[in-house]
Amino acid sequence: MQNATENIQIETVKTDSFSMDYFRFGRGEKILVILPGLSVQSVMGSAEAVAEAYQLLTDDFTVYLFDRRNELPPSYSVYEMARDTAEAFRVLGLENVCLFGTSQGGIITPEAD
Repeated sequence: MQNATENIQIETVKTDSFSMDYFRFGRGEKILVILPGLSVQSVMGSAEAVAEAYQLLTDDFTVYLFDRRNELPPSYSVYEMARDTAEAFRVLGLENVCLFGTSQGGIITPEAD
């Protein structure tokens, strides 16, 4: 059996006004989206560690983890973060997702749904 967390690729979703990096892992039919807290550093460098931590979910879920947008404006409200995340979902065709937000991602989650 192949490990569902092997060979994780960092991908970029591009919209008309921004781009946002994300990665995905797992092979389940349901979709889980993780929104991490805002950080000075990108979470993309921790893709393997994150996937390993959530390994128990990979049979049931395909898990997506979104980073912050690549082009941060000088002022960027939680509402704008949620709007951008929801737009990334639409561009990728993600519907009926389970959302899990940590730290500031937990604040964005209700708005992004």
